[in-house]
Amino acid sequence: MRSRIKLAALLLTTALALTACGSSAASGGADAQSDVKAKVCKPSDCTLQQVCTLSGACLPLFPRIYSVTLQSAEFASFNSTGNGWDCKSTADTTPACLPDGYAQLLVDGAVKCQTDVIADTKTPAWNKTCAVEITAKSAVELRVFDSDAPNPDEDTEVPPIADLASDLRNGVGKYQSSSVTLNVTWQGLP
Repeated sequence: MRSRIKLAALLLTTALALTACGSSAASGGADAQSDVKAKVCKPSDCTLQQVCTLSGACLPLFPRIYSVTLQSAEFASFNSTGNGWDCKSTADTTPACLPDGYAQLLVDGAVKCQTDVIADTKTPAWNKTCAVEITAKSAVELRVFDSDAPNPDEDTEVPPIADLASDLRNGVGKYQSSSVTLNVTWQGLP
């Protein structure tokens, strides 16, 4: 009985969200099923407290499970201390001094998504996707590392997330610190 009530509540929530997105599916028209497929919301269709989900519905931002993709990064030529990433000198720019980058997404201090290490490049492309639950009170942090740096603590970059809610609504984020740029996509799951 409880599962039927939950299913009915989910269907009602979805129908209300589709109405908020402007779909005529909630009106019960003969082409309601095709309208759902043809009309999906855009981030601009949703309110500031909603996200356009993969199902095409405007639903609350929080709590929600997001599909997060740590796409790629671009490292500066030198780390934040002015040295080569794997070397202790600014004069050494050989491939051996290039970073061996990986990225992490943390929620409330716990690593929820981590990429593999891509060696000897300033432009690693990971495209690592993880499902992550984010609430309104979650502390979300991004970190980028050089895995074999002489001073790992110095070579950890933390690109700030200025407006997480806006990034979740828009589905993309470009996060920059002094020596790295990290590209991330966010997609709300139904």
